Amino acid sequence: MDVRKVNSSAISQIGLDREKQILIVKFKNGNGVYYYWPVGNEKFLEFVNSDSKGSFFQDEIRAKSTWIKQHLEGKDKLTPPREDDHHYMFKMTRDVDSFEELSEYV
Repeated sequence: MDVRKVNSSAISQIGLDREKQILIVKFKNGNGVYYYWPVGNEKFLEFVNSDSKGSFFQDEIRAKSTWIKQHLEGKDKLTPPREDDHHYMFKMTRDVDSFEELSEYV
């Protein structure tokens, strides 16, 4: 996974699981990480190279992607969720109808 610290007032780190096309975002003021899909490598690189990470995120990622949140519970590292992490996650999405459907993405 490609994980990078970014220069942003709101976002501290972003990562991309290229195989699953999942973008992982850790915000500076949050207690969790957010997973957005589908996000390909090209979109990730556009995000990394954007002048305003916040504007790009709002316009190109948040507005166009399905997403879920994973509470960190004291963790401080961006990693894809494991099977046993599913109980920390909850659904916040407009495209997935049930929690079970998320397993194909994470």
